[in-house]
Amino acid sequence: MNDIIRQFIASPTIVEAGKETEVTVLPLRGKHFFVDGKEYGVFIHPMTVYRTLPENVPDTTAVAQNGVIRIKHVFDHEGEYELRFTLDDWNGQNPYKINVYALEKDLYELRPLKGDLHAHSNRSDGRCDVAEVMADFRRYGFDFGIMTDHNRYFGSEEAQEAYKDVDMDFTILRGEEVHTPSSGYPKLHIVNIMAKRSVDRIYVKERDRYEKEVSEIEKTLPANDYSHMLAMAKWACNAIHEAEGLAVLPHPFWLPPSNPVYNVDSFFLKNLFESGWFDVYEICGGMRTHGINLSVAYFNDLRVKGLKMPTVSSSDEHATIGDPKQRFGNLFTVVFAKDNTRDSIYEAVKNGYCAAVEFIPDDFQREYRVYADFRFTMYTRFLIDYYFDRTRFICEPEGEMMMEYYLGVDGAKEILESMKGRTTRFYEAFFGRTGKQFYSLDSYLAFYRKYDRVQEEYGVPLRGAKLFD
Repeated sequence: MNDIIRQFIASPTIVEAGKETEVTVLPLRGKHFFVDGKEYGVFIHPMTVYRTLPENVPDTTAVAQNGVIRIKHVFDHEGEYELRFTLDDWNGQNPYKINVYALEKDLYELRPLKGDLHAHSNRSDGRCDVAEVMADFRRYGFDFGIMTDHNRYFGSEEAQEAYKDVDMDFTILRGEEVHTPSSGYPKLHIVNIMAKRSVDRIYVKERDRYEKEVSEIEKTLPANDYSHMLAMAKWACNAIHEAEGLAVLPHPFWLPPSNPVYNVDSFFLKNLFESGWFDVYEICGGMRTHGINLSVAYFNDLRVKGLKMPTVSSSDEHATIGDPKQRFGNLFTVVFAKDNTRDSIYEAVKNGYCAAVEFIPDDFQREYRVYADFRFTMYTRFLIDYYFDRTRFICEPEGEMMMEYYLGVDGAKEILESMKGRTTRFYEAFFGRTGKQFYSLDSYLAFYRKYDRVQEEYGVPLRGAKLFD
């Protein structure tokens, strides 16, 4: 968590553009409490538009009460704003600040959700139990997760059943990674997300039916070197859609360790994108930086030519802990949905209300890239810094309790269920949905000021370790 968001929080932090809003600035450290009765100048700096007032003229003033200040303002356009203010007499240097984001009504009414749409367990070639992966998703601050084991839909059913008797906020979705058989090389991978029934079961249990249906489809396609492969791709996408799922095209520039050839050759990939059968492109996932670089460049070329397709980012994890590729927790998708349910997430992804995120692990700081249109990219970057950095700390103990519940620890179910609603309450405060604040500082303020008085009576300096000069 960056230091700025440990000092203050604005409530709400996300506001509706063009509408007068009262923003309360709450100090999260005792030393930052505002002095009651004191008037503070507040400078409001749009991040994409020049200020209308000189730098030394505040946009508004606020009188502190109960350790906080309240600011009424119309944030007139969509985007990020920086609110600057001071706690002491200001000499113009290093003001304290907090950031808010204004949204147009269409996006303001949607809830941002963080999740992973492609993951594996030891039911296929992963290392971890299904329930363990779900718990680790929550531990990393995810709102939803999906199990997409190779040729195994039942892994996602297991994930749901593992926690079916506990009432919690984390949403578990169903899915699978479809590998149509007899495909030779390149191997065709299609991720089936949120389908209501299995697709892989057809070619595993009813192979004759599968071969017949593929053959019939192939007769309708132009004859070329890829006609059989394309027939299998169309069969899989059709089956996914019939099961009310979304067909995701994943990791075409993955280099399998057993073969120094990209997962999908360029001519076949061109046919897949031009087919119109796929709903979503997994722009990041299952590839190292090299592959992601090629994936982004390839997709940018397609966009220039007019292709419109939602993009997502997924870890394609095969280990949640100890993964040398460091994909788990670092590749994920932010979805803008009506609520945290399967149907809302489905509609959001299908309609492109999502952003693909790639974190770059670094020894000094966590850098990241967001892949979406400019509007969603700017908003998502703000959410990562100011929203998801906070919700991860709220979710982390829930993930711990999910695993303890699965392992049968006495009392874990009750503790986990008692945590239900915490992320929702934070979301409502962050967006000003109910007018309530997530943090109640009255008791903290009284306690801190009690020891302010003790310090004054004790006669030692306010800061520092020296007793005498």
